[in-house]
Amino acid sequence: MLYASEGWDTFLGAIDRTSSSDVEYEENYSGYAMFWYCDLRGTLDATVTGSGCCLRDRESTDGGGYCIIYDETVPLSPAVDTYWMVEAEFNTAVTTSDYTLPANKKVTQTIQNKGFTTFKCTLEAQANGPEMSCYKLQLWPAAAYSGGFRFEKGNRVEAYLYDFAQPTFVNRWRNNRTFFLEGATTLLAFTSVMTTAALMAF
Repeated sequence: MLYASEGWDTFLGAIDRTSSSDVEYEENYSGYAMFWYCDLRGTLDATVTGSGCCLRDRESTDGGGYCIIYDETVPLSPAVDTYWMVEAEFNTAVTTSDYTLPANKKVTQTIQNKGFTTFKCTLEAQANGPEMSCYKLQLWPAAAYSGGFRFEKGNRVEAYLYDFAQPTFVNRWRNNRTFFLEGATTLLAFTSVMTTAALMAF
């Protein structure tokens, strides 16, 4: 869902103006945030490493989109990786070769950029795979900007479950649903793997 984040006001109240990253985030980001819920209990044989959820712009803007991917490189400290792709890169990932996410599109996460350029997530362990709850502040509206994309109410989008363990590579991109981002009480095309169809304004 998209919503107005109180975390933005907290950030502004604690901003360090000697920090170039803080100043950059203040100038380029807003309190208009995305919240994603991603349930990985449907992956093949409950193999979740490398799997996740993705959201892609389907407007004429062809803005690309994001993926949140479960990373168990450190078994006792699982993490969630953020991938950001422009439309051409997204199209390549879902249509050609081994149907994988491009490794060079993973956004390096730091303590400072969590919730800005990368999603900030919590994990809830389940028997057949974790549930991921993630949020990210969005960029200010602009005619053009680099480093990300801003989803808006009414946008047509496509959601995917990315199931990395599938032996037939084309099947890695599953449960894709196309819908329009609507109001907070209306999920226009609910999918069991990701709830991203709502916009909440406080």
